[in-house]
Amino acid sequence: MEQWQTEILTAIRDGYVPSFSGSIDQWAETYCDIQGSYTIKGPFDCSRSPHFKKVFQFIQDPLVREVNLIAPTRSGKTLIFEIGLLYTIATNSGDILWLTLSDEKAEQTTEKRISKLLEHCEPVKHLLSDDKYNIQTRKYKFQHLDVDVTSPKDNALNILGFKTIFNDEVWRYGEVYGNNIIDTIKHRIDEEYKDVSKVYCFSQSGMKGEAWHNQYVLGEQWEYGWRCPQCNTLQTCVFKGKRQDGSKYGIVFPEIRDEQGKYKINECANNAKMVCEHCNLMIQDTLVNRYNLLNGGDYIKVCDGQNNKVKSLKMSFICNPKTSWGDLVILFLNALRLQEVNRDDTLLQNFVTKNLAEWWDTYKPNNRTIIKLSQYDPSNPFGEFEGRIGDTPCRFMAIDCQQKEPYFYYGIISVNSIGDIRVIKFGKCNSWDELNVIRINNKVEERCVGVDTGDGPNQESLRSKCVSYGKWIEFDDETLWGCYLSLKGSGQREFRKHKDGKFYRYAEPEEHYVVSSGEDEGKFLTHVTWSNPKYKQILEALRDGKAERKLEFNEVSDELTEQLNSEYYGTDPKTGKQSYIQKTGVPNHYWDVFNMCLVLMDLFGCLMVNNNEPSIIVPNEDEAIEDAATV
Repeated sequence: MEQWQTEILTAIRDGYVPSFSGSIDQWAETYCDIQGSYTIKGPFDCSRSPHFKKVFQFIQDPLVREVNLIAPTRSGKTLIFEIGLLYTIATNSGDILWLTLSDEKAEQTTEKRISKLLEHCEPVKHLLSDDKYNIQTRKYKFQHLDVDVTSPKDNALNILGFKTIFNDEVWRYGEVYGNNIIDTIKHRIDEEYKDVSKVYCFSQSGMKGEAWHNQYVLGEQWEYGWRCPQCNTLQTCVFKGKRQDGSKYGIVFPEIRDEQGKYKINECANNAKMVCEHCNLMIQDTLVNRYNLLNGGDYIKVCDGQNNKVKSLKMSFICNPKTSWGDLVILFLNALRLQEVNRDDTLLQNFVTKNLAEWWDTYKPNNRTIIKLSQYDPSNPFGEFEGRIGDTPCRFMAIDCQQKEPYFYYGIISVNSIGDIRVIKFGKCNSWDELNVIRINNKVEERCVGVDTGDGPNQESLRSKCVSYGKWIEFDDETLWGCYLSLKGSGQREFRKHKDGKFYRYAEPEEHYVVSSGEDEGKFLTHVTWSNPKYKQILEALRDGKAERKLEFNEVSDELTEQLNSEYYGTDPKTGKQSYIQKTGVPNHYWDVFNMCLVLMDLFGCLMVNNNEPSIIVPNEDEAIEDAATV
């Protein structure tokens, strides 16, 4: 009997595996072998990633309901939650939902990442169901739970509830699925799991005021900082910070400029340093120093937040030591140049959100300020405007068509040899014949007139009118019909390559044969679709006096001033996206007219703004750096 009892007790003891009582990083170092599409493969080692530990702590904390993480690219943010997924499967129960932006992304995630991790994590692999379909496309069946990997589309969020939800690439959720999407996702937590559920959101940062930002600021906020080797002060990571006395700290670089006053970007980057805010210690930009700052750093609580059950963390650019501080300076100055040159915030926004892990604020305090237009001063002219620029005409006329009186708004510009612009006449009228007389009196060739034909029911009749005003011209040893051009604005920022292999701010011009027989045979119309955002950025810069090229007016009226200030760049309250927004109750006819004048200049090679290296704006770099980089 005694032997029998001993055998039973031994069997029970040997078959019992106590639950893991250590931290997630200890569990991962014991069981996780990183394979698949990862830069560093092999057994997980958290000593290389000390910034993971605080996130793991909050994932494991039973009192924390939601964890949010923003981080720069290539800092391991997704890997943190993939390990969190494995740990949850191994130590918990209740179905799990893993969301990413699209079904295509979900398939890539399962194939290249999650499946590889699962195969090399024995405690998780051991729990797979005996069902032969336990691993399917975007779905895993375990003995005690299911894991669904999908996108936050309606049919995915209308199925049964979950205990744990992981949300990857959250910064784009609002753009694709609407600004309430995160709240909708959180409602997929089953009622029975209300007090034990977990919701994780991890991504680069995004726009202030959008769904992802609103979710992040709910929580108690922590930021990974660095500790000064000299004064031992733990501090947040800042890109070109500024003290009250005007001195700089954080990542700083010397402002080395060329004869034109523009930054010598590579020389600036080669001298980038990290400067302590407290003792002014300067740390050289080396791989060893960057790793030392990462390993010596820790999280700093920067805000209590609204809900102590929600924890929000930021992994700063210190958490990616493979990216040098000089590289950040190069990215920043190139982005700044594009913003100041072409009013294009794309690269600067990417730099702030992807590299600094900061929120992008689209609010501009001067958006609604009325800019006074520059009137021609005969005593101080800035260029000769008559004649031609080589073989290129220097006068252009744009016409905006309306459905009611006045039926036409028009503007006529003259361009000098270096691309400066003078508005020599603007106004409104009610007939095509009147427009033609104005064109002739102001010496504008027919082929240098652009008409907004749009895409409405009157498009064909407007195009016919364009063709009717023209003459036969000799061009490249060929006789062609030179008439008014048909123009149409588009919301696209870029168009595809043209036949010459280059990108333009307008689509490939199209030929439309409106009349093809009789004495009018061979007369065709050129139609051009142009990028609203691109030309509006340029017109805004010209209007505001922030351009190398100058814009002045022979005369100025209150109506002209009001309409040229009718649109501003900001966040559209209806869509939540960045765009040019028309002020309520303010017409924008002249704004459209002079945008089309820029299109005409571009078509004839007079705009002098290169698509790849634009040069219309003189960068006000110091001011922009303080506004955009002191974060």
